[in-house]
Amino acid sequence: MFYRKVGDKKKAYPLYRSYRHRNKKPVNGETSHFITEEPAYLAGFGHGLGAWRAGLIASTLLPASYAYSKMVNEEWDEVLGLGESFPQADELIRKGYKKVLLPYYDMSSEESLGLIRDIMASYNGQKVVFFNEYEQWTKKGDDIRGDELIREIFWASGQRKKDRLLYDPAMINVAVHIRRGDVETLRNLGDASMNRRWMELGYYTRLMKDLAENCPEAGNKKDLHFYVFSEGREENFAELTDIVMNNGKRLKITFCLDMAGPASFLHICHADIILAAPSSFSIEAGAICRGLKIVPDRDWLIVPDNDEWCRADEEGVLKGKNIKEWIDWAFR
Repeated sequence: MFYRKVGDKKKAYPLYRSYRHRNKKPVNGETSHFITEEPAYLAGFGHGLGAWRAGLIASTLLPASYAYSKMVNEEWDEVLGLGESFPQADELIRKGYKKVLLPYYDMSSEESLGLIRDIMASYNGQKVVFFNEYEQWTKKGDDIRGDELIREIFWASGQRKKDRLLYDPAMINVAVHIRRGDVETLRNLGDASMNRRWMELGYYTRLMKDLAENCPEAGNKKDLHFYVFSEGREENFAELTDIVMNNGKRLKITFCLDMAGPASFLHICHADIILAAPSSFSIEAGAICRGLKIVPDRDWLIVPDNDEWCRADEEGVLKGKNIKEWIDWAFR
């Protein structure tokens, strides 16, 4: 990343060959332009999907079609099927397309986008795959628009016919994502920044109990089954298994603590209801999911303002409406 070497994105522009190329006269011939963004090496899934989404959004703002770049862990590509309907960036390069790295630009600025359009125009008459810089992000609000596109692509994928789930189709299946693992380790080592990604179990117990006691029959689905996606041992979640409803019954809970990341994500996408963690993992799955989503009320979590989503405070109390009102709307 050139801009990191000089400490300023605009000052780094002259270091990019594409920027220096912008005033050249286009050549005659076929013009075929694509744009893509590669996830940073060793990027986590949420971070990587954010990069993929930024490339997708860029293709709607600039005169170039989208080319798919694979995830760092290609198992995600197989599970999600997001690249099915797009040409692959690496295959285009192998077929003779020129790879051109773009300088970092501001997607919220027409002036900045104009610069990139000028750069692309200078390559008219050539077959080019333009690559966004690593961590080229979208403007605020476009993440949600990008997630809507990803949702359409996900559900249209032929991969959905291959999905194999633990869920019982006769039940209302609730995915409970509890972020632990690396967050718990770093938090115990004194990393205070991990507190923003941590939720106490009491948050989940309140929501799970309230859902179970207020959720009506929904079509042929007559009861709730909770699936807990996290890391650790089942005894670490004793608070959940100790929940007793007003009628004396206990919740039906399945712990998915050793499930691989792609399989966990897939299950959360298919849930009827999601209890999300303060984590891009379950927020992104929630964006794809067609069901209901409850998320912690934290400013840095960007979710759509519609009836599929509801925020809850640190105690697990819904904001703006009570659990009964929300459930009645969902299963009306």
